[in-house]
Amino acid sequence: MGMIDHVGYCLPWGSADMVASAYEKVFGLQRANADSLDEVGNKATGMRSIVLRSALGFTVVLTEPVSPASTGQTQRFLDAHAGPGVQHAAFGHDDLFAAVESLRSSGLEFLPVPDAYYDQAQQRLREVPVPWETLRRLGILVDADDQGLLFQLFTRPITRHGTFFIELIQRSGAVGFGANNVRALFEAVQATMDGHPDGVARDEDV
Repeated sequence: MGMIDHVGYCLPWGSADMVASAYEKVFGLQRANADSLDEVGNKATGMRSIVLRSALGFTVVLTEPVSPASTGQTQRFLDAHAGPGVQHAAFGHDDLFAAVESLRSSGLEFLPVPDAYYDQAQQRLREVPVPWETLRRLGILVDADDQGLLFQLFTRPITRHGTFFIELIQRSGAVGFGANNVRALFEAVQATMDGHPDGVARDEDV
């Protein structure tokens, strides 16, 4: 594992702004929602996120359900653990591809990524320094911001509640998370929780 890139917290509906304000005041973090997408999913399963970043680059992602009636992944985490907590921890890598090759060969399972994701990403990004066939085979997502590229993927749940994940990430200049990857990861997690092993979220789920 590399250095921690960020951690993701699940919070009850309506509390993310209050917690974010406390992090700003007490720890000196600053809101960094430069990505245009801070809400994904529908009113039944969606989540809202606030990204906070320290002066040294450590990032905290706060998520809450988009409505008090949500049955999505954030609310399921809260129900399973009787309150808020860390849903995932992301570790940065200088060579994500070698790390994933090694981890897959040792038996670690990652969330599946639908082929349609790569079809759309290839149209959007056109050129990336890694063959698209390699990205598909390893299940690595790719996105970009105005400073560079971002590669990332999630493991399958690694706890008995099925609510905690490890994320692996490589930043090639990018400092954000990429709106398209945020949505893709959200849908992959939701699909897994809803029992769709192909990683494809159904319309009623998202």
